[in-house]
Amino acid sequence: MRNIETAKKEQEAEYIWRAIDVVCDRSVNLIMHSIFVGQRRFADLLKYTGMARSLLASRIKRMEEFGLIFRRPYQDKPVRYDYRLTDMGRDLFDVSMMIVRWEKLWHDSARNPVLRSSHKPCGKIFTAECRCSRCGEIVTGQDVTFSYGTSKRRGAPVQRGSDFRRSKIKSSSLETMMPMLERSMEIWGDAWSVNVISAAFCGIDRFSDFEDALEIAPNILTDRLNRLVGLGILERRKYQERPDRKSYHITKKGYDLYPVLLMLMKWEAKWLSASPKSGPIMTHSVCGHRFTPIATCDQCHEPIVGRDVKLGTPAKRARKTRASRP
Repeated sequence: MRNIETAKKEQEAEYIWRAIDVVCDRSVNLIMHSIFVGQRRFADLLKYTGMARSLLASRIKRMEEFGLIFRRPYQDKPVRYDYRLTDMGRDLFDVSMMIVRWEKLWHDSARNPVLRSSHKPCGKIFTAECRCSRCGEIVTGQDVTFSYGTSKRRGAPVQRGSDFRRSKIKSSSLETMMPMLERSMEIWGDAWSVNVISAAFCGIDRFSDFEDALEIAPNILTDRLNRLVGLGILERRKYQERPDRKSYHITKKGYDLYPVLLMLMKWEAKWLSASPKSGPIMTHSVCGHRFTPIATCDQCHEPIVGRDVKLGTPAKRARKTRASRP
């Protein structure tokens, strides 16, 4: 069932849309990942990400201004800095873990292995799970309902239409340095793609309804829908013969992205909302209580936090990169 009003309310109140505009940028994702695994100096980030120097400098500046990272001097003469995550940036760890979860489910292979991370409390290699903090059940793509009020946002304005949306990084760099990220960046490195997925989770399935809810240009929407169909996130279904018209529906692969969106909403509510009570009210339909997602270990089922996770690296970089806590 289409739910255009729900998508419009999300957009007008800037719920998950604002978090998407801040976080879902290819370069930002690469920088955040690099810092999570211990690459903190400019030269190391330059080498690890394969980004152009000017692009890296621009994104680092933007991330500093927004409050995701901060500079810390590590040398006096000449003065040199490394880059550390703020509490705001560190809280994106759950989002990162859910992206890795999706990668493990759909793209793990011997040629391009997904990060193997261990949970220190239980000592086992784990995959993150998304559970309800109240009842402890694993959450699926149809278990959460939303109610909306009004909300005012703090911080920098939404970056719609700015250069904070898409950035060009040579595919050859990703193939050499981080093949795992090349796959996820096709989705999470582009804000419009994530906006379309979020609208699809609201029940929107027709081209004109995506246009109306997202206020997106037809050529951009066509490009993103084709890309998401090609990636297996959405599928086309014919609903009219004359003229030939098709609708777009979330696949099983697409539904497994739901935990990432839930963690983005949780992060947005904490860091970009005017107050803890503003933003959407999420309800877990399984237990009937107000819903807050938590990331847990699939081995011991305990909540995971950054300090308790030893981040691994893909096999191709295991001897070059030492993992460390964010």
